Amino acid sequence: GGLIAATHEVGRYAGLAATAGDVRSVEGAAAVVGALHEGLMNFDFRNGSLRRGFDSVKYVERRLEDTLYELKLFPPPPPAAGD
Repeated sequence: GGLIAATHEVGRYAGLAATAGDVRSVEGAAAVVGALHEGLMNFDFRNGSLRRGFDSVKYVERRLEDTLYELKLFPPPPPAAGD
């Protein structure tokens, strides 16, 4: 359950980074969640709370992919002079 909770925390971090316009951090977070999802796919969770948690990791990964897509469509403005 700890790795599953960590993916949710990374997803929240990426949401804050996207709000700040930090595309590189969102890309890194998406890579981390993708790697964790790939690793968790090696287990047979059957039914239960861990299976529901594993399914939620897929949704976090999808949300990060959508966020990256939106950041590519609407890139953040460059920092103002003096920042």
